[in-house]
Amino acid sequence: MELSALTSKQYRQLETTEMVRVLSAKACASRLGSASPAEYYQERWGTSPMAPIVLRAFEWEKKTEDALQTKAAVLPGTTTDAAWAKPLVTSRLSEGYLSLVQQTSVLGQMPVTPAPFSTSIPYQISGASMKWVGQNSPKPVTKLGFGTFSLDPTKGAGIIVVTAELMKLSAPGAEAFLQSTLVNELTAFVDTTLLSAAAATPESPAGILAGVTVSASIAATVAAFGASRPRALAPTWIVSPANKGKLTLDNGMLTNYPVVPSPSAGANLILVDAPALVVADDGVALDTSDQAVVQMDDAPAPATAATLYVSLWQENLVGIRVERFINWKVLPGAVQFTATLS
Repeated sequence: MELSALTSKQYRQLETTEMVRVLSAKACASRLGSASPAEYYQERWGTSPMAPIVLRAFEWEKKTEDALQTKAAVLPGTTTDAAWAKPLVTSRLSEGYLSLVQQTSVLGQMPVTPAPFSTSIPYQISGASMKWVGQNSPKPVTKLGFGTFSLDPTKGAGIIVVTAELMKLSAPGAEAFLQSTLVNELTAFVDTTLLSAAAATPESPAGILAGVTVSASIAATVAAFGASRPRALAPTWIVSPANKGKLTLDNGMLTNYPVVPSPSAGANLILVDAPALVVADDGVALDTSDQAVVQMDDAPAPATAATLYVSLWQENLVGIRVERFINWKVLPGAVQFTATLS
């Protein structure tokens, strides 16, 4: 099928599938020791509609690596450069993966406000004073109150370890399984932090519940929200699928506001003015290796003499490193929540 015949959704899905295949080619070619990633990819998926794009990316990567081996030039660093296949593969194929992540995440289901990193962003604190004015009467002079903030780059990262057999993607459904695993893990990670009461740290943004007092009921939550955000543009509830099933909804609405499901909401029913949630999201970078040694720990500590490592090569495993540059800030008064269903 030609790329021009694909719908936008099909194209994004194909991008994500190709990204998984590129990871497989990188891992399997390294293990075989004879074929290059490009040759491995060409042999297995050379008839894919996106094969020309992927193969050009591999070619570009090889030329860059050859240049670095023969020249002493120092290349400029960037905060988002991927360690493999350089920006071409990352920007083209990871877009489809990020699109699937966004569709399943809280942020992708609400009309949040996008913003760039490290840029001064104004927000309104107080409104103007307006009056009705008669003919030939002076009009009031007023001003708006503004504050500013900026979103510094923060990065979430993790390593997902799978068997080398899975990375070969030979079993039916293996591509879909690996894709689903990557999407679900990154979605859960971001949503869990977003919907928490955790304070900000130098490494991570604050949860949107940080500093917010829990309300005693749904009605109290709505009242508190109306008082703190009287000019809300798009009030939206965020609830877990389990709690959503226990609520009485009217055409999918709770108190006349739409409901977005997320397991990361836990026991809380969260009411947020979606446009007051400002998000900077610079995409996803991925890398893969079967030669590394890693701490098989979800809270790794700095290395000591007692640190235990697992050899991916010895254990016939492959590690997929996922990184996402994302930060957010919710404006004052834009969130209220309760932990009761009545």
